[in-house]
Amino acid sequence: MPTSNSAVPLRRLFCTSSAAARATLKPPRTTIAPLDVRSTASLGVLQPPRLSHPFGGVAEVRDAAEVTREHYEKATSPGVVRDVSGEQETDDVEATVERCLARVDSEGDGFTTPQCMTILKELTSTADVAEAATRNMLSDGRLQHLVNRTVSVATAEGSSLEWTDVLDLMEAFVTLRLRAPLRDVTPLCFRFMNIPEDSTVDPKEMERKLNYAGRTLQLLGQGMVYHPEVFDFTCHSVARAKLMDPHTMAVVLYEAGRHGLRTKHYTDVIVAAAAELAPGMSLDDLRLSMRGLMRFVKDWRAFFDVICVKTTRVKDELPSMTNETLIMLMRVEIQKEVAGEISKRLSRREFSSIEQGMVSMYMDKDSRYPPAVYDLAYAIQKDLARQVAESCSDVSVGVRELLSVTDIVDLMDCWASWNLPVEHRLWGSLLNDLALCRLSEIKYSPNISLWSGVTLSCSRVNYYHSTWMAMVCDIGRDPFMLDKISFWQTGQFLAAVSRLNLFDEKLYSNVADVITKDMNLYKDPETLASTLWAMAKMASIVDFVSKLPVPAHRGHFRRLHQAADVLGEGSPMQKYLTHPLSSATALPPRDNRRNQISNQIAKCLSESSLLPGRAVDTRVIVSPTCSSILDVAIGAEGSSSAATPVTGLIVAAGETDHRQMRVVPASPEGSIGYYGGYGMKVEPHADHEFEHILTGQNLMYQRILGRRGLRVAIVGEREWTKVQQSGEEVVLLRKKLEEVGLA
Repeated sequence: MPTSNSAVPLRRLFCTSSAAARATLKPPRTTIAPLDVRSTASLGVLQPPRLSHPFGGVAEVRDAAEVTREHYEKATSPGVVRDVSGEQETDDVEATVERCLARVDSEGDGFTTPQCMTILKELTSTADVAEAATRNMLSDGRLQHLVNRTVSVATAEGSSLEWTDVLDLMEAFVTLRLRAPLRDVTPLCFRFMNIPEDSTVDPKEMERKLNYAGRTLQLLGQGMVYHPEVFDFTCHSVARAKLMDPHTMAVVLYEAGRHGLRTKHYTDVIVAAAAELAPGMSLDDLRLSMRGLMRFVKDWRAFFDVICVKTTRVKDELPSMTNETLIMLMRVEIQKEVAGEISKRLSRREFSSIEQGMVSMYMDKDSRYPPAVYDLAYAIQKDLARQVAESCSDVSVGVRELLSVTDIVDLMDCWASWNLPVEHRLWGSLLNDLALCRLSEIKYSPNISLWSGVTLSCSRVNYYHSTWMAMVCDIGRDPFMLDKISFWQTGQFLAAVSRLNLFDEKLYSNVADVITKDMNLYKDPETLASTLWAMAKMASIVDFVSKLPVPAHRGHFRRLHQAADVLGEGSPMQKYLTHPLSSATALPPRDNRRNQISNQIAKCLSESSLLPGRAVDTRVIVSPTCSSILDVAIGAEGSSSAATPVTGLIVAAGETDHRQMRVVPASPEGSIGYYGGYGMKVEPHADHEFEHILTGQNLMYQRILGRRGLRVAIVGEREWTKVQQSGEEVVLLRKKLEEVGLA
């Protein structure tokens, strides 16, 4: 199988980090450069450097002399300018590192705490200058001896150390990315936090201690170490929290938010004091605070009400904010201004694919968002879908890249969270692989909710896969499988299958049995709403179908018919689904005839002089929030594209189209008939032969587009066929354009 020529590999495009990293929106850590030959030799590391194969194959171990010779040849090649100052600086850093470690090797056993701190500061000062030297230093046994000596001596002399001394040690360990010694020296700070309940402390002294505690939390957070004692001190009470300065409060909120639910009770204590300090915070402090409070916005609304991000101060600073900050602001009520700034940066290609995905992730279908937000979301999702399509040129290769079922589930969950359009080849391949090849692996995985997670992802992107849903139906009929997942996961699974319109009475009965056992867990109507909605939807469908002996109603139950193959019981609903008249309506909403007529109309408009200076296109999606598709879209005057139409035409054609209405002969008294399931009385009309195009779904779509500022006209199949026979296509189109104001 040929390798994929995709521009963005699947693993890079759909990388999923930890929940904490996603919540804090931290940028990825910079990649450490490959090892340098001279630093390896100077530090005495005997391991030869490993370089990547030039063609992306397996890395090979190359001889050090060969690498040195290549460097020499490159440096002495004509036209190559050597960076002498940079090389000299690197040599000086490596010499400093070697000198310090040599001293540790000879005198380290007798070092005191101040001497250890001096050596650590000198070593950490080289970390930002020479990455290769730092990386080799971390694997040197002499550094490990220095760290062990520092921790043991500092613990023994802890009573004589100041809080600032401990902070210096912690900062050195954070710089060197050493988590274990950072965790071991932190308890040295606890004695400064032990304040008896009945004692009084000078407010100035307490403010100083709180500043040091905030810095301690910041260093612990950078090292991903959690010590609840520090939070116990900083978040002891509202009165103590009010003694913090605004910056310290912002740091404490941010670090509490980093740990999520584990520290929510601490934030609950200080959020009122934070709201009082918010007006005095700088923009950077506000950004830190908001990132820390993003997980439970409703619970801590008092803070967001006070800061009022709509103020001019925030809007004026948008151009100078980082991409990371703009992404975070998409979650508060300033989306319109932020969307404008992000659009400018997108046009300058200053947003990566990952950052575009984060923006898309925060774009839900909330009607309170302004149109600019929808336009931005649609543009981003369209661009990401293009990248995905390029990455999925060979789907089988992409599936083989994913090593486990968990990887596939993570990919689908990430895709759904970005609100991307479904790439049918990829999703079909993934779900076929799960349902047909890895069924046992996903059902009996240690992660017992994988199958529920896949179904939830499918429902979020509104993708129905018959093979997967058949497997899900079998799982839902097994009470043992439902009992394995949690109560809340069962409720999410029920809502997911209901959104996908999978109605199986046995599955719903089993889910109801599981949920009714723990009904007392529902504490408020909001948590019960999704479950109640799914059950009510199922009950209404079954009741409706069971009471419909001969279904004259030809409603649109396409997905019910797709699910018919998994319904193995002779229920009233199954009888309705297998009825010939009902089956006749289970057809796609679009057909070749409509597409053919749309292309003919677009060609006629382009070749005639009806629309000079306007672009014409077919089958255009107006916006991701609009369910209507313009069969013929007409762009603005002077525009080279009709991707953003100002008006258009709807084609009512095709026997399989659910918008096609039947013609009923007119009579003086009128006639009663069923038009695609919409019964109505037809009054006599001079042009009654074509009046069917102005009924039912066509008018509904016309109203939908009208609310979005688009005047559209409807062209019927019979109309178009008649004018084609008489050669009067231009006359008909001129009449339709007059209806939309383009005469």
